[in-house]
Amino acid sequence: MPLVWVRSEYLCLARSLEDGVVFDMPPQTVLRYIKEKTVSPFIIWRFNHQIRTLPPGKTLRIETLAPAQLRWSADEWQTSREETSRDTGLGVHVMDLSGAKLSPGGTLLFTFYWPEAKRWEGKNFKIKVR
Repeated sequence: MPLVWVRSEYLCLARSLEDGVVFDMPPQTVLRYIKEKTVSPFIIWRFNHQIRTLPPGKTLRIETLAPAQLRWSADEWQTSREETSRDTGLGVHVMDLSGAKLSPGGTLLFTFYWPEAKRWEGKNFKIKVR
């Protein structure tokens, strides 16, 4: 079957090049992303994609591959809050920090507790809000 799929993709590409527009683009996708210019309200942080800045107003979504407890602070650890990850059912656990909780110009510090391993990450992570 892979060869059939590759050939069908080749035909779609050839048709798109001939027409000068994408041949098989769903109209719902065109409406949402091209005409209405919809953007995601989330900025994603993962261990293999550690962002350093967060635009104000965006929701920070932290993704892990195991259940986690997130301890975070927006005031250099003077106070802290905790979030528990939720399982997406896809092998990824997420925690969302609303942009409303994070002030522009501030710094977000966070670390993880891994309940299954009963240990702390042993490292702080930092994101500037700008």
